[in-house]
Formats: sequence, structure tokens, C-alpha cells
Amino acid sequence: MPTPKQMEKLAAEAARRLGPSAAGPDAPLPAEYWESVLKDPRAEATGAQMRQRRLSEIQRHVLRISCRRCERTVEIQTADAVRLYGGNAVWKDVAQRLLDNTCQQRTGRHEEEPIDPSPTIDQAVNGGFPWLEIQCARCKTPSDVDLAAMKHPPTTFAHDLASRLRCRKCAKAGRRPSATLLQLAWQPRHPRTEA
Repeated sequence: MPTPKQMEKLAAEAARRLGPSAAGPDAPLPAEYWESVLKDPRAEATGAQMRQRRLSEIQRHVLRISCRRCERTVEIQTADAVRLYGGNAVWKDVAQRLLDNTCQQRTGRHEEEPIDPSPTIDQAVNGGFPWLEIQCARCKTPSDVDLAAMKHPPTTFAHDLASRLRCRKCAKAGRRPSATLLQLAWQPRHPRTEA
């Protein structure tokens, strides 16, 4: 084991060998480093510029996009993207299509979806909200629907029921207005009255 004096001597020798050209952790990086970074073709494209590029201009082998809603990352090889969408397709548009096709959260982006996502019948019942409060669009009569007793598939979204549910009072008068969905509930709020 070297003595403390020998260790100081070895450290001084090592410092002399490295010379003044060795940069410390706080020293600025050499100009050659910054030149190589700036000459790198990837340095020219910021995230916004990358999204505006056409697929044929992108040099990367794999393209990735992350969904902020469902936290899913979608990857596609550049060659596959060019084959599916064409070389002139803009990466931003391709990425949006990929997210629209794979996102697990419904967002209301398409005409058939609501602005606010709604659960399936099964999710509502299992989540403790087996009742759907509705209101007749014509007579404004509120009523409750037991989702657990419905004959619709359990994967049906609650918002899809609006066009299928009808008011009993208006049906007796020969009318068939659609229902307006108000909310999901854990118990019925409107007692059923049979007239």
C-alpha cells in the first residue's frame, strides 16, 4: 500500500502527463466538438421542422410518436410509412393518423364520437354507475335507465344509447323523439311512474 507521500507524488505525475490540454469538468468544450455537432444532419431539424418534413426526406430508420392522452408510443419503420402513405406524405399527418388509429382514449375527433368520451355499458356498471339519467328532447321528462338490464352489447358506449332510447310518455302520443343523456348515476334519481 503506498504511503500518503507516494500517493501525492503519483497524482502530480499523472497531472503532468495529461498536460494543460486536458479539460476539466467545468472547462468549455473545444471548438471541434461544436463543429461536429453543428455539421450533424440531425442538428438542422428541430421537432417542429421534423414534423413538417415529407417521409422521403427523413433519414431515420424508425419513426416514433407518443400519445399524450393514453401514454402509448407508436413506432413505424420509415420504409413502411412510405409504402402505406406515400413518400410525399408529411410526417405530421402520418403521425396524427397513427395516433387516431391506435389511441385508447376516445377524443371526439371524428364525427361519430362525442366531444367528451363516455364509458361502455360494462365499464359504467362495473364502475358503480349502473343507472343512466336521460331526458326527453320533446317533453323534457327525466327518467332513469338501468344499464345492467339493457339488452345491448356490454361494449356499447353510453353516448351511443341516445339515439336508441325513447320517452314512454311521448311514445303513447305517437311521437318518437330521441333522448338527451344527462349523467351516469349510482342509483335512480327519478321514481318510475306508470300511468
